[in-house]
Amino acid sequence: MLSTNSSIELTNLKPIVTESEIIELVEEALMKKYKAVCIPPYWVKKVRREIPSSEELQLVTTAGFPFGFSRSEPKLLEIKKALEEGADEIDVMMNLTAFKSDVKGWAKIEVAQFANIIHEHQKLFKLIIEMPYLNDEEVETACQIAKAGGVDFISVTSGFATRPATVFDTMKLKKLLGSAVEIKTQVDSTLDVEEAVQHGANRVAVVWGKE
Repeated sequence: MLSTNSSIELTNLKPIVTESEIIELVEEALMKKYKAVCIPPYWVKKVRREIPSSEELQLVTTAGFPFGFSRSEPKLLEIKKALEEGADEIDVMMNLTAFKSDVKGWAKIEVAQFANIIHEHQKLFKLIIEMPYLNDEEVETACQIAKAGGVDFISVTSGFATRPATVFDTMKLKKLLGSAVEIKTQVDSTLDVEEAVQHGANRVAVVWGKE
C-alpha cells in the first residue's frame, strides 16, 4: 500500500477550510506517508513552519486558482510569495479564456514565465488545464504548450469544473505526453488511487474528508 500512498496528494482547497482542518490534514498525510498536501496559499507559511523542508511530505499550493483568468502579473506575485513561504510545488491554473479565444501565444509565453521562476527555486510546476472544458484538439495543444514550456506535471482538473476527472482523461494525457510530462488527476477516495496510477497518473489528488 505504501507505493499507492506515495502517489497521493491530500487536498483541501475549500473556501471555508479552517486552521484546525489544515492541521488535521497535514497530520494525517504525515502519518500515512502520503506524497503531498495541497492547501490554500494563506496557510503555506504556517504549515512550512510545522513541517521542516527535510520531511518527505511535499507542500503544494495554488496560483490563479480556480479560474486562471487574471493577468500574468498577479499570478507571478502569487507564485513568488508561495515560493518565499516554503511551497515545494505550485499548481497554476491555465488561462482558459485566452486559450479558448485563440490567444494561444499568450498562454505559451505565460507558461514559460511561470516555469522559469518556479524552476529557479528548484521547485515543481503543475499546470492545471481543466480537461472537462477542452475538446481533443485543445487538449493536444495544451500538452504541446506544457512540453514546450517546461511544465513538470499536467493536472487534469481543479476539481471545480463541470465534471470530475476520469481514467479516460488520464489515458488520453498519457498517450499525448508519454514520459515527457507527469500527470496529476483527482479521485473520489483512496480506493480509486490504484486504478488511476495503473492508467498513467503519477500523482493523485484525494480531497480530505472523502478518503
